[in-house]
Amino acid sequence: MVKSDLAIAKSVNNTAPNLGDEVKFTITAVNYGPNNATGVYVTDILPPELIFQSATASKGTYNSTTGIWYIGDLDYFETATLNITAIVNSTGLIVNNANITGNVSDPNMENNYASATINSPPASDLTIDKTVNNPMPYVGETIQYTITISNRGPDNAANVVVEDVLPAGLIPVSATPSKGTYLLGVWNVGELNYLEIATLTIIARVNATGVLENFANITSPNFDPNPDNNNATCEVEGVPSADLRIVKHVDNRSPNYGSNVTFTVTVTNLGPSTATGVTVIDVLSEGLEYISHSLTRGTYNSTTGVWTIGTLNYLEAAILNLTVLVNTTEDANNTVSVTGNEYDPDRTNNNAASTLNAVSADLNIQKNR
Repeated sequence: MVKSDLAIAKSVNNTAPNLGDEVKFTITAVNYGPNNATGVYVTDILPPELIFQSATASKGTYNSTTGIWYIGDLDYFETATLNITAIVNSTGLIVNNANITGNVSDPNMENNYASATINSPPASDLTIDKTVNNPMPYVGETIQYTITISNRGPDNAANVVVEDVLPAGLIPVSATPSKGTYLLGVWNVGELNYLEIATLTIIARVNATGVLENFANITSPNFDPNPDNNNATCEVEGVPSADLRIVKHVDNRSPNYGSNVTFTVTVTNLGPSTATGVTVIDVLSEGLEYISHSLTRGTYNSTTGVWTIGTLNYLEAAILNLTVLVNTTEDANNTVSVTGNEYDPDRTNNNAASTLNAVSADLNIQKNR
């Protein structure tokens, strides 16, 4: 009776591949005889967790649809090999089985089966997105960042951490996570289940001008098959803001007709940014006649009543002393206003006024007897 002891062995080049990795299975078929074998074929149907890529056989042909490697004749002590390349499409234990048969009697069926097992570690496709409610805030204003994270799976993720350290120019005000804790730029999310979404809201105050970039990234001990969506960037552009305040005083609120009074106008930049193009309009009211002025900076045009200050740094002040002749016996209200090129967050202090209650000169003639 013709007999052939057909045997099969199977190995894999990586027993712990990550999701999406390629693995190569090597199937070796051998005939231990004592006779030549005919009609030899190997069945190796890939499990659904593996996606077929290619196959190379030293002898015969492999059909990836049926999983049959048809070898045909396999002589005594002849060996044939098949290499199958596949992509890992799932996590956890994945078993790939193979068996060999032929047309002749096989005296040892125990070596007709072989398997290779891989264990793909947990994988979680973590994503992060970041938005801001105002991309062009004024310096001194608060803005709100919203960081949204999600787990696209396939596995739950543990020990998820998001790092979001505010750049210089942003002062943290508050932070509210939907889960976990946030401290000093680190959001400890904890576990994020498959398809779960979590959010973090950060309130910050803008303290600088120009472009301010804020970066955030998400990590987990799990393998991430798509690291490209693990980072997010959000830009804001701080717009200069200068709170200009103007104050006006007069040295005598009840002057006599024909006397001189001096108005003192003080402009202060309460910031936080440097103010440019600072201009004060101080047009004398009827009954007041310009005499002279002195100032700490800029120029004053007595005809137009415009005091051009120019640039005024944060907390810097400029003073104008304006001396006038009181040429009326009626009340005189002198109003002044200040403007600048930058946004002014408080316009209630951009105007000031001083009121004079002029009186007639009291002439008292006494005749000596």
